[in-house]
This record gives sequence, C-alpha cells and structure tokens, in this order.
Amino acid sequence: MCISYCVQNREYVIHVNNVVACICLIGRVENVRIQRDSEVAQLQERVSGFQSQFEVASEEREANVNQINALNKKLLEANKEKEAAYRKCLKEVALMEQDQQVKTRDLEIRLQTTEDTRQQTVSELRRLLTAQQRMSARWKEECQTIRHKFEGKLTDCRAEMSHVKKRNEELTSLLKDSQAKTAEVSADTAILHALKYT
Repeated sequence: MCISYCVQNREYVIHVNNVVACICLIGRVENVRIQRDSEVAQLQERVSGFQSQFEVASEEREANVNQINALNKKLLEANKEKEAAYRKCLKEVALMEQDQQVKTRDLEIRLQTTEDTRQQTVSELRRLLTAQQRMSARWKEECQTIRHKFEGKLTDCRAEMSHVKKRNEELTSLLKDSQAKTAEVSADTAILHALKYT
C-alpha cells in the first residue's frame, strides 16, 4: 500500500510538475505573444512609416519621372534644333567657302592681271627711260656741238666786228681827209673863180 501511495504520489508530483511547466510555458508563450504583439505593433508603425515614405517617394519618383520625361522631350527638341542649326551652319559654311573660293579665284586673276600690267608698265617705263636717256645724251651732244659752233661763230663775229670797227675807223679818217681836201679844193676853186672875173 505504501508502494502504491508512493507511485501515486510520484505521478502526482509529475503531474504537478507538468502543470507547473505548462503554466510556465503558458506564461512564456503569453510573454512571447505580448512581445510579439508589441513587435508587430512596432513593425506595423514602421510599415506605416515606410508606406508613407514609399508614397512620398512614389510621388517624388513620379514627379521626377515626369520631370525627366519633360527634360528628355526638351533635350530631344534641343538636339533637333542643334542638328538643324548644325546643318544650317554647314550649309552656310559651304556657301561661304564656295563664295570665298570664287573671290579668291577672282582676286588671283585680278592680281595676275595687275602683275602682268605692272610688268608691262615697268617694261614700257624702262623702254621710255632708255629712250629718254638716249635722247638726253643725243641732245647733250647736239647742244655741245651747237655750243661749239655758236662759240666759233661768236668768235668769228667778234673778229669780224673788230675788223669792221677798224675799217670803219679807217673809212671815217679817210672821209675826214676827203672832206678836208674837198673843202680845200672848193676854196681854191672859189679863189680861182674870183680871180678869173677880176
């Protein structure tokens, strides 16, 4: 009977221990549940915060996407304008180069014509200068010849003038002598005539 009591007592202890363990387990489970509920509440708050942040981020992303799309559209339009301006610039540059080439050719032709004209003018001026130098030398030679001839004639004229002057003086002396003799003859004739009638 004692053994039976001990066995029953032992089973009772085990049962009590099991009950205590269950109670402890229930307490631990309740603590875990409370902690889990708290963590779930915190997580829900964080999720709510993340949701708000996500919504804000989504709005910002949508705004950014719209802004990016607008910028891409403006960029595309700007690229089109750039391409059009570039093509226009290339066309203008090509026209300017063509015009410059035409002007360069015209200028080269004018320059060559001017150079040819200059060379012809220089050749003509040299020819005229040579002819003028020859003419000047000829005139100088002729002037010297004329001067020598004039000096010779002037010397001859001076000599002839001196001779004529001397001859004139001689004739003047002879004239005076002749006049004196004529006067004497006239006086003698008058005397003879007067004596004849006396």
